[in-house]
This record gives sequence, structure tokens and C-alpha cells, in this order.
Amino acid sequence: MKKKKVLALLLVVQMIIVNVLGLFPDFVERFYSNGIFPLLSKGSRVLLGWTGISIGDIIYFIAIILCLRWLWLRRKTWRKEYKDNLLTMAAAFSIFYFLFNFLWALNYRRVPLHEKMGIGKDYELTELVAFTKRLIIKTNAIHAHIEKNDSVKIVSPYT
Repeated sequence: MKKKKVLALLLVVQMIIVNVLGLFPDFVERFYSNGIFPLLSKGSRVLLGWTGISIGDIIYFIAIILCLRWLWLRRKTWRKEYKDNLLTMAAAFSIFYFLFNFLWALNYRRVPLHEKMGIGKDYELTELVAFTKRLIIKTNAIHAHIEKNDSVKIVSPYT
């Protein structure tokens, strides 16, 4: 019971920390996105890259199944033990929230790409369509240069 209370309290602390980190995107960029995250990413590729499937999607699926199972098992005692059940849910969400932010989501708090590249954020739909058409023309030209048949997939000889 004490662990559940601590984890539930840590959920609030985590939410505050994540929102405060959002105020300091340079800090997130330097220490998380260019510091910790590349190590986490490389480690996950080494451990799970051989699978060829999205392990994250499988984990989400298993988590949803376990949550539904837990709710089903608690359905008869929900009213009597609602405080304990809410604490359990908050504790579980706290763990999930930490893992989600630590393993990936802090990247959403980094310096936006348009700022790093000095590109304007505002654009019109006509500008976007014109830019997309230019990219299509360039891509088709590169494809024609590499492969004479425009219907054949490009096969890279590199690993």
C-alpha cells in the first residue's frame, strides 16, 4: 500500500518535471536528445532490432490486455475497494508515464526543428503544395537517373 501511495505521488511530481522541462528545450536537447536518448536508442536497437517487428506495439497490446484483465477481476469489488483500486491505477500509470517519457517522449520537449534550421513556421497551403510538387519532380528525376524503368523498385546494393 505504501509503494502505491509513493508511486501515485510520483506521478504528480513527474508531470510537473516534464512540464518544467518543456520550458527549457535547450536543456532537453543537450542532455536528453543528444545525451541519454542516443544511448537508449542504440541499446534498444541492439537488444530488439533483430526482431523486425515493433516491440513497442506488442508491449502496448499486452498492457491493454493486462489492464482489461485487471478491470475484469476487480469488477465485483470496485465499490468496496475503490480507494485501493484508484491507487493501484495511479501507481501503474505512474510507472507507464515514467517509462514513456524517459524512453521516448521527452523528445517532444526539445528545440523545434524549424527553429534549429532557421526556417519560418508559417506557410500557406499553396506554398506547401508547390514545395511537395518540387520534391516529387526531384524524386522522379533521381529515380529515372538510377533506374531506366519507372515502374521498377530501386534496389540498393548496400547493407
